[in-house]
Amino acid sequence: MRSITNKISLAIILSTVSVGLVLGGLIYLQADRMLKTEAELHLTSILEREAEAIDAEFLRVKRLSLVLRSTVLNTFEPAQAKLDPAWMEAYKTRLCNFFTALIADFDNVSGWVLFSSSAIPGTNTVSFTFENGAFVREPEYDVIRDGYADDPWWREAVNRGENWTTPYYWEPWRAEIITYSLPIVMAGELVAVTGAELFMKPFQSRLESIRIYDSGYVMLLTGQGDQVYVPEAAAADDLWFKSWHEENREYIVTHPEGIHYGRRGSTGGGRIIAWRTLQNGWTLYARPLAGEMFGGLYLVGLITWITMLAALPVAIGIGILVSRSLTRRLAALTRAAATILDHSSALPLPPTRRFDDEIGTLIEAFRSMQQEVADALAELSLNEAKYRSLVENAEHMIYTIDVTGRFTTTNRRLEAMAGQPKSAIVGRPFHLIFPDPAAQRYWQDVFEEVLAGNAKVTRENEIKDAAGRIRTIVTVLIPVSGPDGTIAMVMGTGTDITDRLQAEKEITRLLEKENDDLTGRVAQKAAELESAMKELMEADKLASLGRLVAGVAHEMNTPLGNAITITSFLEQLFGDIAAAVHLGEITREELETELGQLREAMDSLYRSLDRTSQLVENFKQVSAAQSGERKTAINLYQLLAMTAAGYQEPLRTAGIEVTIECAADLTIETRPTAVALVLTHLMRNTVQHSFPAGWTGQLPPRLSITATAGEQAIIIEVRDNGCGMPPETLARAFEPFFTTKRVQGNAGLGLAIVFNTVTITLGGKITCESTPGQGTSFSLTIPHWAGRRRGSA
Repeated sequence: MRSITNKISLAIILSTVSVGLVLGGLIYLQADRMLKTEAELHLTSILEREAEAIDAEFLRVKRLSLVLRSTVLNTFEPAQAKLDPAWMEAYKTRLCNFFTALIADFDNVSGWVLFSSSAIPGTNTVSFTFENGAFVREPEYDVIRDGYADDPWWREAVNRGENWTTPYYWEPWRAEIITYSLPIVMAGELVAVTGAELFMKPFQSRLESIRIYDSGYVMLLTGQGDQVYVPEAAAADDLWFKSWHEENREYIVTHPEGIHYGRRGSTGGGRIIAWRTLQNGWTLYARPLAGEMFGGLYLVGLITWITMLAALPVAIGIGILVSRSLTRRLAALTRAAATILDHSSALPLPPTRRFDDEIGTLIEAFRSMQQEVADALAELSLNEAKYRSLVENAEHMIYTIDVTGRFTTTNRRLEAMAGQPKSAIVGRPFHLIFPDPAAQRYWQDVFEEVLAGNAKVTRENEIKDAAGRIRTIVTVLIPVSGPDGTIAMVMGTGTDITDRLQAEKEITRLLEKENDDLTGRVAQKAAELESAMKELMEADKLASLGRLVAGVAHEMNTPLGNAITITSFLEQLFGDIAAAVHLGEITREELETELGQLREAMDSLYRSLDRTSQLVENFKQVSAAQSGERKTAINLYQLLAMTAAGYQEPLRTAGIEVTIECAADLTIETRPTAVALVLTHLMRNTVQHSFPAGWTGQLPPRLSITATAGEQAIIIEVRDNGCGMPPETLARAFEPFFTTKRVQGNAGLGLAIVFNTVTITLGGKITCESTPGQGTSFSLTIPHWAGRRRGSA
């Protein structure tokens, strides 16, 4: 215990010290970041200020050269100068007067215009030098003849259009200068080059005066890395800087400004380089010393570490005080906790105050644990008693076996079955409970199977009980694993099912007897039911026949009644005519009138009899009179096309467009007249019902006939986009004599004829789907006995 408390004390002390070190480190890192950012901003501001000043200096030089070129372009006449040397001399005099006044405004800058002798013959140069504090015109010379055309200020200006030179020494002026030059081209001919110079001595003095902190300096390089100004202080790092500049040239070109820190341990370790690109493409570099740039940061770090070292003893002392106050109470709590585990002699826990600290909370937790352990032991004891009572009084044999195959526990049921007390069974091998040697070997193998497979095994077997009776027992062996996953013991149960098996046999016998009786009764009832079904079917046939006869009578009553009436009229009319002729009392005009009436009556009689003939023909079709037609192999596409063509006139009158989709070589063996009859009735139904007079839909009227060859049948679908049918009409669509157009003379037999022809004559089936406002679709399925596909579809 002392070791644990010492470890806790050490942990508290180390934690306190660690917290102090971490806080100090965080403070140092934050200060490092802030001071580094501040130093970089300061360095950047210096570099930006000096770059702006240098850009302004270069801009003065560039502006002078531009003014000179603009003056020449606006005042010079090349043709006049070539022809008239006197004019050229006068022009140079005017130009000198202008330059004298102009250059006086440009301090530390000189300018010139050098005419090309290739264009303007002669030594036509106008340039000034700075002598004794004033600009003095130089003697004239021939640029081409005297070899100056190869100098950069002439050659590069002509080739590039403009040029900044690196510093060079100009002997006539006895000074180091930088030149910005521009070509002057007139009428496509180079006539002159104008330029301006910046004297390096005062410019270098300006660069030398720039101080980066105390010992830092600046350098100026061209975009190609040529040196414009490099102080003597940079000589020590000259090779390293050239190597670094060569490696990072592309990065510097793409990043006009930046700061580079050399990695410690490398060749450039500890070096700092900042740069900014000028307007003419040159780069100004600043080289501060790290110690001067980050001197404040080093001081802050030193102060931070000194403060942290000074705070260490204080932190250690605080840790010791805190650890002592905690470890004493923890030691007392540990001793009390040890007594909790000793349930026979548990000691009371130390008292705690209300609103105590975490250790007090821990003591209360131990106190609650002590009570929970006591309650759990009491409950465990009660559950054990319940379990023992349940096992002892169970109707099944319940026992446990160790891994060697010997009984470790039993119950009363097993003891009664074996006829031996518990003391005689416990420790005895499990398989010896079976008296037969073969059964003993069998159950010995079963037990080994449980151990080998670590799985439950259920077996049914017969054993002799203590009274010598053969009993059928269902034995279940279940392996029980220990904490290490291996089998610790096997739990077994035995259920005597002898009485149940005997009861099942008796129930089976009774069921078989009852089944024989039930079979006879079922056969009798089935015969009675079949007889009743036949009677119902005959009654339904009679009812259907009655409805059909009533429909026939209703439909034929009108034309036959008309025929009888007309016949009576004809009889009377004929008698009147005969009497008049016999008496000679009729004139020719009266006879012709009577004959006209006779002719009209005969026409009416003919129409009534024709209507009656049509009804009789329809009734014959309803009764499937076409079933006598022989089956014939026919091209289905041609049959569909011919049928549609035969009904084309009513379809055209109704404005209905018909489309047929069917393989051109689809051949079927069927009754073509029956198929044509079905299609004709469906097309007539479309004209009369799907597109009634006055109907207006969103789409043009259309009727499509589609035929496909399936695996078992030919499927013909007739679909329109008409007004459709409500559900109550759809339910009676195939019912004979049902029609919604009776006032227009329809008999209501069209779809009934279609239904009987498809189902009886063709042996197929037909379905109808319709939605109000969305059209109607009929699907005909003709089985293979009536239709057969030949060739490829």
